[in-house]
Amino acid sequence: IVILFSGAVAPEKGLIHLAASFRKIVAQYPNVYLVVAGASNLWGGVYSNVTTDYEKSVYDQLELLSNSKQVVFLGNVSGAKMPE
Repeated sequence: IVILFSGAVAPEKGLIHLAASFRKIVAQYPNVYLVVAGASNLWGGVYSNVTTDYEKSVYDQLELLSNSKQVVFLGNVSGAKMPE
């Protein structure tokens, strides 16, 4: 199973909640993967430095799973490259 998050890494999007939930899911279902397509600098850096701190918090929560290849951070992906 692959879960895709696509959007700005900003508090309004709730990725931190997905990160916390994903850590619990992986404990029970080891064949689950999370792909994060997005960054805090979307829309020309509209979000403040608080978002950068938020982004770091999300990455910190998922770091160990990232090392095990269960989490992949793609960064900013243009709409043209996203599947329909």
